Amino acid sequence: MIGNEIVLDTNIVMALFKGDVTVLENLNKIQSVHIPSIVLGELLLGAYRSSDSQKHLLQINSFLQTDKHFSEIENLRVQSW
Repeated sequence: MIGNEIVLDTNIVMALFKGDVTVLENLNKIQSVHIPSIVLGELLLGAYRSSDSQKHLLQINSFLQTDKHFSEIENLRVQSW
């Protein structure tokens, strides 16, 4: 982490999905949060391979809409085809 920006890896995003309070508290102190496209790809692959892919895709969509970086992109949604 440099300054008030951070790049998340898949493990940190998964910790957020699992409700890790420490990770959430630390991220709330950060002004700019970034997620590499490879991390989004890993999350999607995991969702599609899970037994409840719709639940996980909704979780990813929700995360993208609340994330400080992705929330600025209008109509960004993860869809199952």
